[in-house]
Amino acid sequence: MKKTLVAGALAALTLAAAGGVALAQQSPERPQARGLRADADGDGRLSRAEFVDGRISNPHSKVKDNLQLNDQDAHLRSSRIVLEALYAHEEFVNFAFPRAVLPPLMTRYTRGMHYGAHPDAAFIRGEGGPQRTDLSCTVFINEPGDYEGGALRIRMGTRDLRFRGSGGSAIVYPSDMLHE
Repeated sequence: MKKTLVAGALAALTLAAAGGVALAQQSPERPQARGLRADADGDGRLSRAEFVDGRISNPHSKVKDNLQLNDQDAHLRSSRIVLEALYAHEEFVNFAFPRAVLPPLMTRYTRGMHYGAHPDAAFIRGEGGPQRTDLSCTVFINEPGDYEGGALRIRMGTRDLRFRGSGGSAIVYPSDMLHE
């Protein structure tokens, strides 16, 4: 059975399965979300794009404190870059086996912001109506040395896994796992 994937909003891409979690590391021969950076088109468009309160996509959340891209043109361009990189990545396709990948949420965090522990929604409204979401994906846009904090933390039972992927890499994990 194919799965629907929610492409999450931080950034990353090479897969090594680790107990239900796959880390997509980049390597020279692998496709990656290289065109996506804080300066998505090399001309500052994403860095100048409008970001609004992230609760626009989850207004009842008590743990969401971030900003979400609210510029349709910038969102279309950045989504295309991420989705093309994901679908071009053989290990991602083989691991996730996606029926569909919903457009990613592009988020930004400034000093002091965070998104507390949460699972992702089991159903998300897509173009063709509600889509079941089994897997989530966080793509790392910036290099770890370019920012403070920002580690993706995934809770697996009693274990906490932390990731700070390089720009253009991704983490794929079950949507019902608590993560922040």
